[in-house]
Amino acid sequence: MAGYTYFSIGTSGKLQGRVYWESQSNGVSANSSSVYARVEVARTDAYGPTYGTWTGDVNIKGTSQSFSQYAEVNDGWVSLKDMRINVGHNSDGTKQCFIGATVHGPSGTSMEGITVSGSITATLDTIPRASEIGTFSGTDVTGNFSVTYTAKSSSFTHKLRIVTGSTTLKTISNYGSGTSFSFTTSELTTLGNLMTATNTVNLTAYLDTYNGSTKIGDSSKTNSCTWRRARIKLGGAWKKAVPYIKINGVWHQAIPFVKVNGAWKKGA
Repeated sequence: MAGYTYFSIGTSGKLQGRVYWESQSNGVSANSSSVYARVEVARTDAYGPTYGTWTGDVNIKGTSQSFSQYAEVNDGWVSLKDMRINVGHNSDGTKQCFIGATVHGPSGTSMEGITVSGSITATLDTIPRASEIGTFSGTDVTGNFSVTYTAKSSSFTHKLRIVTGSTTLKTISNYGSGTSFSFTTSELTTLGNLMTATNTVNLTAYLDTYNGSTKIGDSSKTNSCTWRRARIKLGGAWKKAVPYIKINGVWHQAIPFVKVNGAWKKGA
């Protein structure tokens, strides 16, 4: 809870004023806070109370509520007006909020014509938002990839999507930070059909953050990745070729290897 404190709205003559304020988060789904403010006044001495109708206003984030309140005010604090409103936070969960108040002394008293007024810019508690991707590792489309992130809340769950252009190649629900993954043969076939003019492709990792069933945001990073494959000329145009071998009567995609300095390496 932010606030839970007072700030002075000044002293004029024998009149002093202050505002008590606090805020309470409405939760990650709402991304807003309930903000409360109460204006109080007191005399600076104890030489007799001031009776009468006190007027003024309280303002939270541009929303103002006026008051006209009869009260007996001595050297102890007296509440004249309070208000509460919901304040929406920024997309990153942060928020600063104007809180202010003005009080005018009662007519026909020694406080007539005396005014105290003041304000602050309050910083509300940050509400956890979408988790952010730290790293997106992997540049070989036939190899392994991983995504790391820092969860903003332990109650959040995450869905990982790997996208190129407008095509979603892979979706992993309940993805854990740093978990290794690779493309299936079917996913590689889809990707290969999209890579018609170059061996490189931009892959974007989208990390969707959920609070229960509600998506509260996402984070993304893009890698330029390579798929080195053979090409053949069909109909006057060069096309990528994927080698296959037949094992026990079933065709399987083959990955070429070459021997370099006595060690087998994946070939281009």
